[in-house]
Amino acid sequence: MGQKEYTYPAWMLLIGTSVLIVALVKLGRRFFSKIPYMDWITFIGGIYGTQLLANKFTFRDILTNLQGLWSLAVSWEPVHYYSVAAWSLVGPVCVFLGIPIPEFLSNPTADLDSATTNMTAVLSKQKVPYPFTLYTLQNSFAIIGGVGFLFGLALSIYIFHKKQGKRLGARYTLSVIAMLFNQPLPFLMAYPILLNPILLIPMLLSTLVSIAIGVLAIYSKVVFPSLYTVPTGTPHILFAYLASNACLGYLILIPLIIAVSTTIYYPFVKKLYKEDVISEKA
Repeated sequence: MGQKEYTYPAWMLLIGTSVLIVALVKLGRRFFSKIPYMDWITFIGGIYGTQLLANKFTFRDILTNLQGLWSLAVSWEPVHYYSVAAWSLVGPVCVFLGIPIPEFLSNPTADLDSATTNMTAVLSKQKVPYPFTLYTLQNSFAIIGGVGFLFGLALSIYIFHKKQGKRLGARYTLSVIAMLFNQPLPFLMAYPILLNPILLIPMLLSTLVSIAIGVLAIYSKVVFPSLYTVPTGTPHILFAYLASNACLGYLILIPLIIAVSTTIYYPFVKKLYKEDVISEKA
């Protein structure tokens, strides 16, 4: 940071690389259409080539800079349920636009001051000062399967196929397996989620409803807040249970939230299938 200067504006890189990748894919489809997966080979080659181009012209790491801006923005941390809910809506919007998601929204992080203060208090057997934080609410309830509660979307797709008597292909199975281990990108690429305004609505609703259920459960002391640090890579579906020091209430609460989220997604998935937006052909 600060050791490299822009040789060209960042927007020029984004436009130039996009045009180059599209051109390579079109060339691959036109002249190598009989070779299996040639369009994907040219697509990956285009991305690799533009990365080399970016390094050659000493562009700053745009993604790192953007994460730095997100971290600066959250320096005044949300420690109330309404401010946590407001911040949590940023994640689904980023997914919808296809831009980098703030790290503290996409993966549980105990580095935030509120999480550190809470953990210090509980280890000292003192009252938890901040029961409603990104760590105890958004990280615990709203990112199962990925930001926007994508696991609910995956289940609603499965239920729709089951009702229709159809079988799901390998792309569904493989992408959901990756999703369970906190890797939603294959699912985002396998289905028309990015820039799909119909799916943005249930993504926002699922996020808000899951956080609201979490607030009620913590406030009524059905569950203990998730305060402890867990290993990086812990599946989100197990995060709240482990981070609360194995609070049994989460074994009921998390399946309930998953069921509610799936119910929210289902009518939107049904509409997309009806309009043939989601199909094996698409």
